[in-house]
Amino acid sequence: MTTFVKDGTDYLLTYNRPTGAVMFSRFWGNLRGVETVWEGTWGPWTHFVPFTWNGNDHLLTYDRDSGTAMISRFWPGLNGVETVWQGTWGPWTHLAVFYRDGQPCLLTYDRASQKVMTSRFWGGLNGVDTIWEGKWGPWTHLVPMSAPDRTHLVAYDAATGVLQISQFFPGLTGTHATHQETIAPGCDIAAVRAPGLPHFTVHRHQIDRRTLYRISPDGVDQVAGLSTGGGTKGASIDVPFRLDGRAYQVNYYPATQDVDFTRWRTL
Repeated sequence: MTTFVKDGTDYLLTYNRPTGAVMFSRFWGNLRGVETVWEGTWGPWTHFVPFTWNGNDHLLTYDRDSGTAMISRFWPGLNGVETVWQGTWGPWTHLAVFYRDGQPCLLTYDRASQKVMTSRFWGGLNGVDTIWEGKWGPWTHLVPMSAPDRTHLVAYDAATGVLQISQFFPGLTGTHATHQETIAPGCDIAAVRAPGLPHFTVHRHQIDRRTLYRISPDGVDQVAGLSTGGGTKGASIDVPFRLDGRAYQVNYYPATQDVDFTRWRTL
């Protein structure tokens, strides 16, 4: 599950790997659900990474079992995608896109080998060019976040509870840590799409509490906290979106198949 932006509107992409069923949906204005825009069959894929290239909306799909990678362009009516390029990468357990000077860059990581790579998309989107590679971790969550004059990386290890904030070097040749702390193990980390400074959430699902963090030039701050009080539903997949100028997250709980929305009032 992920969210993507097409022509300034946020959409939800949901996918069922065993069946290959995929669906694009539009959020209702009252946030009482979603409306299906298109559905089809894809895959098998394990990762979906939307990004924007030269003003056009694209989707990177990847299957970690086979190493197959595909870059596609959304069709104008959102009735599917057309393939731009296909190849073989990896193996990778994490893929994420971040932006530097307005252009998308790719972060790939394999938890088993701790190998990490930053790459730049080729001009025709027919592959990527490696900028730097090294070793990190081990991490279970990696969330790159772009600020106007810098790019941060939120890294977390669910086994130890270590949370680290880093900043990419100007040439994207690695990172240097700017903050580290130990929080509870077994949390889920997710980005929040907010204007200005980067924000992210930590979901401590054992007590069903989400904490909103902000990354500023002065450090890392806890901005807000939210507990539903309805009892824990287990680990979650949280993806960000914006609606009517406000920041939200879709929260999906695989163990119970429940879904809910979180609205961050301060954003």
